[in-house]
Formats: sequence, structure tokens, C-alpha cells
Amino acid sequence: MRKRSSISLNKKTNNLHRFIAAASTCLERTTFDKLTVWQIVSEAGLSRQTFYRCCNNKFDLLNRYISELIELSFNRAEKEGAMSRFPEYLVRQLEPERELFAAAGISGEYESPVSTTKRSLYNRFMKYVFENGCRMDRYQEDLLDVYCEAFVYILRRWCLHDIEGDSADIAARILDMMPVKIKKILLL
Repeated sequence: MRKRSSISLNKKTNNLHRFIAAASTCLERTTFDKLTVWQIVSEAGLSRQTFYRCCNNKFDLLNRYISELIELSFNRAEKEGAMSRFPEYLVRQLEPERELFAAAGISGEYESPVSTTKRSLYNRFMKYVFENGCRMDRYQEDLLDVYCEAFVYILRRWCLHDIEGDSADIAARILDMMPVKIKKILLL
């Protein structure tokens, strides 16, 4: 039974990546506001039913993708014992889809990846703190919340080309913004 579910999960993840690639290609011909699910599924060569099994709408597609990238980047940094490299890993993963996230970030529609990314970052950091037996008081939780907001702000500005630099430059900027009281906990 487990094997079956992991195969299903892998297929769903593969479809997610196909839809992201298709959305990126579609943005060469249209704006994110005008981008439709039909255009994405047509470009991906998959059905609408498959799309809706994977996600609810185009924003959910991006939100699921960014959440996956956060998790993959975090797991890599944790596995390597180099949590300070997490921002670099995430920025590198985002780089191929930078234009897609830029288009979505300036969209006037709801469910923007900005708020979801902040929430995903905060939740993943809190999970890490909990798993490592650390504690945060309310003040530290507030600092982490503000840091996640700044993290997303820098990512968004980078996606929009308001900030230039390679992934290492952007990651260094993000890491430099981390409050000392949070660094002591997260970078053990």
C-alpha cells in the first residue's frame, strides 16, 4: 500500500513541475492575470482533471511549488548541517522560474505567492525549532515573523529585477537580515 501512495505522490510532483514549466512558457505569450488553467494544461499536454487533482488554480499551483522548494531546500541544508545555506539553496531553486514568480507577484488577483511563501517559511522554521528541541518566546516568534516577511520581500524584489545579483548575493543579503536572537536558534 505504501509503495502505491509514493508512486502517486511522485506522479503528482512530476505533474506539478510540468504545469510550472507550462505556465512559464505561456507567460511568453500572455500576462499572469490573463493566464488560464486551460492554457497551462494545453501547454503541459495534460488534462484539466489532472491539473485540478494537483492544485485548485494557478495561484495554488505556484503556492504548492514554492512550498515544495522551501521544503527541499530546508531538507538539503539540514542534511548537510549547514542551515546558513538554506537561503542560497532556495534562491537557486527559484532562479529558473524567476519570471513566473515575478509575474505572479505583481498580479492584482488574490492568493498571491507572497503571503503563502511567508507562511511556508515561518511554518518550516518553527518546525525546525520544534524538532531540535529549541524554544522560542513570543518576542522571538515575532522576530521570526518579521524576518520571514523581509525574506519574501527580498525574494520578490529580486524576481522583479529591482535587486540584481546572483543567488549567492541574494542569499547573503537574506542571511544578513536575520536577527541575532533568531540566528542563535536557527543556525545552532
